[in-house]
Amino acid sequence: MAEISRILGSDNDRSLLDVGTGTGFILLKAAALGFKCTGLDMSDGMMNEAKKHAADLGVDVSFVKSYVEEIPFENETFDIITNRSLMWTLTEPQKALTEWKRVLRPGGEIYCFCHISANRGKHNHYEQDIEDILPLKTALTCPQSSTR
Repeated sequence: MAEISRILGSDNDRSLLDVGTGTGFILLKAAALGFKCTGLDMSDGMMNEAKKHAADLGVDVSFVKSYVEEIPFENETFDIITNRSLMWTLTEPQKALTEWKRVLRPGGEIYCFCHISANRGKHNHYEQDIEDILPLKTALTCPQSSTR
């Protein structure tokens, strides 16, 4: 939680959209820190899991079913956009990033939390494609943990 707080900052009076929220890992941590959070995902099953976790934690978040490339919000709605382990799944990352930028307020920030393997091997081309589109602002090394 401290690492997420350090990355997102202490000004938690901001709105956050977690695209491809899945079970809500980043979304729920941000909500616990006080951010006004919305999770967006296409999977009812994943969002139901995230809703259960939110209820268990007692955090107030909203959920929207949508593709990450077609976000049903007005321009300049969110201060922060996050995602976790999503970028490698996108068939059109440039389209998604363009859409995220559309709903991001001026001066807003996009955070992509990705696991980059030390064994990059022959599949490294896609990671390089992402890095070409979305320059790396900062890299963090987080210790592996068996508890999540």
